[in-house]
Formats: sequence, structure tokens, C-alpha cells
Amino acid sequence: MKRHLLLPALLLAAFVHAAPPDNPDPAQPPSLRGAWRAYVSRSDVIVARTDTRYVFGNMGWALLTPNGPVHQDRYQIHDGKLYLYPNPKSVPEGFDPKTSALVATLDLLPDGTVRAFSLPDPTQPGRAIRCEREPSIPELSPQSLAGSYTIVQRRLGTDDTHEAPYTLTLTDQKTYTLAGEIPQGATYVTGTYAIQGSLLTLTPAAPSQGFWDNPTFFPHGEVLVLDNPDYSVHLIPQDGQSIVVPEEP
Repeated sequence: MKRHLLLPALLLAAFVHAAPPDNPDPAQPPSLRGAWRAYVSRSDVIVARTDTRYVFGNMGWALLTPNGPVHQDRYQIHDGKLYLYPNPKSVPEGFDPKTSALVATLDLLPDGTVRAFSLPDPTQPGRAIRCEREPSIPELSPQSLAGSYTIVQRRLGTDDTHEAPYTLTLTDQKTYTLAGEIPQGATYVTGTYAIQGSLLTLTPAAPSQGFWDNPTFFPHGEVLVLDNPDYSVHLIPQDGQSIVVPEEP
């Protein structure tokens, strides 16, 4: 299963000389404290999920990776920007740890609450890391996934979307079928699926290539998103069912 790791070194090239703002906002908004899941976005569309979270306290922050936490330094908010000052030991040569930071753009709700923040990827134009709050790890189950889904693909960089001429049906027995205008001889019409936490992976009954080569999806909002940075594909429930297991009270 392909996973997308967001290592701290990936964003080192995005460091800028960012002296602390003269008049930083007096208080960090309460909505910023906690863990934020990092996603890969292209042309403002989320296309993949990473295994990294940004974790904020009252004054400092850390990166939480599969290998454990990587503690950083302070952070500040000013004029719609989030300044993330790294651990001085990780600052590249030639940068002053006191005045170098990653600068993210805040996505605010009308009431001023932070909905997300984005860090540009300097190695690939149009690509960014978008972080959204994740209060808990959403869990999937065969019972919550059972149902039919419309498959919608979006061409990145445009508003052009395309609905597949067939639908996907998942059963609570961990099998799937496709129904509709299926290409003749397609080997991916039926298959099984596996759940690992909040990830769904489809496995065709016979080996396949291209999109149907064991695609993995993750829940985002009310849809399942293909975990592949090169494409934008959504599985949209046709009956509006909740795709994640409700949290226990």
C-alpha cells in the first residue's frame, strides 16, 4: 500500500527569512490548538493524505510522524499568515534560526476560526500541503461502507469533472462490484476490499493496471478520496450514508 510521508526535510526549501512580526496578533486562536492532518493538494484540490500531523500547543508546535514526534519551536499568527519557527537544530545552513520560518496561509471561516492552513511546495508549482483539523482518526467499517457510489474524476487545474459511466457497490462482506458501461474484458469488475483504520483499498479479482491497480481511498468530509497525488477521484455515496463509524458518546 502506497503511503505519502511528509518528512520535515521536504519543506526545508520553503524556509524564508521571516523576522517575528512587529505587532503579532495578541493571542493564538483556540481553534489552532490540537492536531492537524497534512494532505497533499494540487490546484487547490486534495489528492492524497500524508502520515504527518502538525500539533500545536499554547505557544509551541511539533510534527507528529510515524516515527514519533519531532518537536519544533514557537509559532505566531499575523495578517492572515501562520509563522512556523522550526527547531534551531533543523534550520539549513545560511539561515538564522531566530528569523527563519515556514510561512503558511490561513483559511479562515467568517467568524475568524481557522479552517485550514497551507504551505506551498517549492519543488512543484501548484502543489501544496494543506492541513485540516482531525479531532479523531475516522474509522471505516464494512457496515458503514456498504452501498453504491458514484465515481467522479476532476481534471486537476480546471473545474472539469467527469462522472464514470458505471457505479461501484461495496457490500458488508468486503466485496465490490461495478455496474454500468464496463469495457469488454475488464478484469476489475469484481473484487474484494480491505480496511486498515481509515483507509479503504480495493483489490480486483484478477490483476489489473492503471486506476484499478489496488486503489486506496481515505474519507474526507462525506466522500472517499483516491490517495494518489496525480489524480483527483472521489467516491460519492448515492444514498447519503455516513461512511465513517460514528464516535461513541
